[in-house]
Amino acid sequence: MILAVTLFHRDLMLYNEHLFSNSFEFGADEINEEASSFTMDKYVPVKTGDFLLAKYIPSGKFAYFGVITSQEDEKISCKSLLSLADSEIPTARVSGDNYEEHIRRLIEYYLLNDPTKQLKDILDVKAESATSHSYQATDTNKHKLSAYILNGFKKYNVKWYFKGIQNRKIYTGIRAVNESIYIKDNSSEFSDWDVFVQAPGAGNENKLLIVDKAMKDIEKPIILSTWYLDEENNLTQDGSKENITKPTVTLVNIYDQTAEDKASYEDVAKSELKGNTYSHEIKVNVVRNAKNLNVETIETGMFATISYKGKIYKSVLTAWRISSDKEFVELTFGNIRSRFMDYFEDNGG
Repeated sequence: MILAVTLFHRDLMLYNEHLFSNSFEFGADEINEEASSFTMDKYVPVKTGDFLLAKYIPSGKFAYFGVITSQEDEKISCKSLLSLADSEIPTARVSGDNYEEHIRRLIEYYLLNDPTKQLKDILDVKAESATSHSYQATDTNKHKLSAYILNGFKKYNVKWYFKGIQNRKIYTGIRAVNESIYIKDNSSEFSDWDVFVQAPGAGNENKLLIVDKAMKDIEKPIILSTWYLDEENNLTQDGSKENITKPTVTLVNIYDQTAEDKASYEDVAKSELKGNTYSHEIKVNVVRNAKNLNVETIETGMFATISYKGKIYKSVLTAWRISSDKEFVELTFGNIRSRFMDYFEDNGG
């Protein structure tokens, strides 16, 4: 496999070189921010903060877009679009019916309107879907904007993604991913399966009690609403459903009924529980020229139905990686890694 590589200065002026790379390691990962690297066919000096765009040959399809972080001879290392948001912002309780527009406004305020970020004239951001959201932090806090955006991927399957470069502008979108794929272990195109499942537990709760903040007696709590998460990532208030993993593990949300911007009980349940059903990690390799899966069109956020040893897993693609020295693509499904990393700690965010 050979990639065509285009380099851009920070102001999106082109480097006047036609480059190729046949030694590379790149991908996308919505849990761990891993660097990607490309060794060029010749040396072109670049600067940190410049941009790299790689495309597949001969299809010309988009392969990777990144922000350059370092260079060693012909080898250039990059991080993803999300690295542009590696700055802290203040956070507070918020809810609404359009998470994508909420993120767009944050990017506009903290990145585009800050001249020191050098992005105002080169970055375009559009909200392309509308997802209700609820961030129930109890206090004003601070987090990296990138972590805040990743938290939305975990809860709502919403991502900030690269669309293209045209007329010296980077076009990006924020959307909920709805595409889906099906994978079965009886195909020789898939190999080296590694399946790990975590039962409900700390950080992986599947029952929610929404409790009135005004309660005074621990033995007689004021329970406003009760919710469960079933094995297909659906919320329900019927605890007798067979596809709810039992015994359940309970999470409590302290609800302030006097708050002016209080969220609905269902929105709180979505915020607290959605995504916990992907409490597994499934790794599998797929050959590059697979007929059952076009590796040039896969993207993180794709829903996946995975059949493995007779069991069906409803999952989501959280990472993929391609290396020039391997004849396959590494796929990772599920978000169990986020439980171990605790990359975003808050009371319900």
